[in-house]
Amino acid sequence: MGAGLIDRATGAADRLAVALVAIHAVGQRALTRILVDDPSESRSRLLIRRRHGLRVVHLDEVTVSLLDQWLRERYRRWPATRNPHPLISQQTAVERPDAS
Repeated sequence: MGAGLIDRATGAADRLAVALVAIHAVGQRALTRILVDDPSESRSRLLIRRRHGLRVVHLDEVTVSLLDQWLRERYRRWPATRNPHPLISQQTAVERPDAS
């Protein structure tokens, strides 16, 4: 199911968001709370901030690949952004939202 949805997404950030939601059941609010430093060094685990603590999500190879693709594109497009969230856009790259 997730792969068909991922193929329909148009950009790297969209594909990553679809994978996190469809494969790993990450909610919309949790997506906005992910920080650039939350993936582990190997990118095989991701910390998800929840109202009552952290959730560790073990990422599959597809999601790890999508995360790497998006982070490379993000840094290429906005190398000087101070926004701490990995899922940013043209508008939010110039903002520094509260990381909470």
